Amino acid sequence: WTTPVKGPDNKGMVWKTYQSPSGFLEFSKVFPKLPKDWSAVTAYAGVRLVADQPTMVLLECNSFNSFRIYLNSKEIFFRPGMQLDLPNGNRVEANLVVGENTLVFRCTESASSPQFPWGLYLRILNPAAPEQTKIPGVRIAPK
Repeated sequence: WTTPVKGPDNKGMVWKTYQSPSGFLEFSKVFPKLPKDWSAVTAYAGVRLVADQPTMVLLECNSFNSFRIYLNSKEIFFRPGMQLDLPNGNRVEANLVVGENTLVFRCTESASSPQFPWGLYLRILNPAAPEQTKIPGVRIAPK
């Protein structure tokens, strides 16, 4: 994305392109210059999906700390507090509209932990066959 995001200080921030090779988006890899003694930090991760027709997808997602999910600027899920860092800890249904859909995660880290790296698990599944990540008529939008 090239559109800046406004931060709490009303200054513009920009999206950084990053694709996780493992299904776990570890923010320390995305932001390698983050101080080791930080706390109470929020990061956003997003993906744009294109749907050829209205389509329901299943988001299998989790994070050690709290996170919110927004689909096309509307909050569709909130998981407060800390939770075991299980990749498939939450399953959330999301209804895509025809055309481009923006899926954004707001991840808040309240304290750094060597046991639980700050990050986010996400798989987008076909609800008719949850073992499949290929969803007919849905694709990631080009950059």
